[in-house]
Amino acid sequence: MRMRYIRIVGLFTVFLAAPFSGGCREREGARNPPVGPTVSERPEDTPITISDGSPLRIQIKKARWIKHRSNEIGPDVSGTVTEVSITPESHPLNLCVDGSECEVDITYGTIQLQVTTDLDGQLLRVKTIPGTFAENYDTPGPAPNTYTSKIKDARISLVIVKRAGVEVRKYQPPDGTTTTITINHRKK
Repeated sequence: MRMRYIRIVGLFTVFLAAPFSGGCREREGARNPPVGPTVSERPEDTPITISDGSPLRIQIKKARWIKHRSNEIGPDVSGTVTEVSITPESHPLNLCVDGSECEVDITYGTIQLQVTTDLDGQLLRVKTIPGTFAENYDTPGPAPNTYTSKIKDARISLVIVKRAGVEVRKYQPPDGTTTTITINHRKK
């Protein structure tokens, strides 16, 4: 049974003992064998992948990125974020978001990426701080679904995942490892 968050603005957070409606289950590596759905692709999914194979790539499947501001992009389809998976070389970490407000902060070299949603896990946006996408990333080519970092020798050094404004995971990859963050975005 998972705790469900109800946030009352400005006062406090209330936790209810109720299962999440989407049924995804959080698990961490081999210590907890997979149970229930994983970040696996369904026909209605447009997964977003941020991978630091040097250079960093921000990619979306079955959709295109559209620019909202000079430092902010989003998918060209509406949907809901259901799960966030951090995959280091050894232990995958799967975090159920299930239509809640979600924020993923990623530090890659001198660039900070922030993936955010609204209170219902929708209106997904990817922001780059400081600077703009044009300054920090090569613009997508004919298939505008991938942004590639202009910084070629950095690594993801910190990932913080928040659900409903509460930090649920802070991950610092060990030196020399490759980290991939997959954000499951389910089309409406």
